[in-house]
Amino acid sequence: MEGGRRAGSASDGDENEGLGAEHPDTLTSMANLASTYRNQGRWKEAEELDVQVVEMSSRVLGAEHPGTLISMANLGVTFWNQNRD
Repeated sequence: MEGGRRAGSASDGDENEGLGAEHPDTLTSMANLASTYRNQGRWKEAEELDVQVVEMSSRVLGAEHPGTLISMANLGVTFWNQNRD
């Protein structure tokens, strides 16, 4: 396709340019990737993403939003699987 970008093709810009880094759908995607890392036993990577999701969700959605609370629980699961408090 000349002059345009095909659906699903890579862009030259920021990887989050479509929705934005703090868009709720982006946060969901980040949480899903962290879950994949947890399922693979990649604890450090899961933890790093989980922390980002908790911080961003708190800021964007609010501390008591169900999505934020779920992200906190996910971080707790990551800590628990590493035998951390």
